[in-house]
Amino acid sequence: MLWGGAALAAEKVSPYLNGVNVSYTDELAHRSSLIAHSIVTFKLVRFPGGLLADEYRWISGVGLGLKDGQTGTKGFAEFCEGIGAEKMITVNFKTGTAAEAANWVEFANGIAQEKIPAEWEKTPYAYYHSAPAGYFAYLRESMERKKPYAVKFWEIGNEIDWWNRIDAASYAREAVKFARAMRAKDKSILIGACASPMNDEWNKELLRIAGRHLDFVVIHIYGGPEKIYQDKDEEYKALFGKLEVAEQRLVKIKKLIKKYAPRCRIAVTESNTSYNEFGLGKDELKKWK
Repeated sequence: MLWGGAALAAEKVSPYLNGVNVSYTDELAHRSSLIAHSIVTFKLVRFPGGLLADEYRWISGVGLGLKDGQTGTKGFAEFCEGIGAEKMITVNFKTGTAAEAANWVEFANGIAQEKIPAEWEKTPYAYYHSAPAGYFAYLRESMERKKPYAVKFWEIGNEIDWWNRIDAASYAREAVKFARAMRAKDKSILIGACASPMNDEWNKELLRIAGRHLDFVVIHIYGGPEKIYQDKDEEYKALFGKLEVAEQRLVKIKKLIKKYAPRCRIAVTESNTSYNEFGLGKDELKKWK
């Protein structure tokens, strides 16, 4: 993961350069051991998954709702604390609401009031509906632990620029609603929204409408040779040529940020360079393997 456009030579290298994505379907107790013995030190962990984030209902990972083999907010936070990494959560935009996202912020970072109304112990407020201020902080303290999880980074949805059911302006306006609701629960959090690695018009609209409400924009960069090369030198050029294209994309986004939202930064929260189904197609990939 890159933070602040660290791929560009003029930028200071981010402390969050090396990151990893984990899913709520992962058993993080097993992964902790692997990461602990890795030669790479991960300083940022993103949860609860990429595409899975936009179908995840966070309350299902609390208390008795947590299924065997899955991880909730508590497991994720303690996993990060165990490896000394900062936390990033992607909230459910496609099937979730701003209120649901805000309640998750309060659950993760809020501090419960000292005197709890008696009805809170009897009323299971739905996570996507309004609840009394402080209720979800109380829920964490009563069901998991008193100390807040202190999740610093929050992302509004995953790859929304690829979703053909919403345009950039509509997403930007909704992102503002999410950001306002989430910040009302914790003013210290840093919030990002989905930019596009290829669509400059999407990025322009996002930054023009929502830029002043955001701390960063998120892009994902995937790429690899689009065919199988017999000549290894040609293969090398094709592979690293994709990296040059990725850098050009970052430069374009930085120019738009400078114009519309100067305080925003860039987070690359997914990236890979390899032969893959996107580049080769499934049938050709099978032959190559």
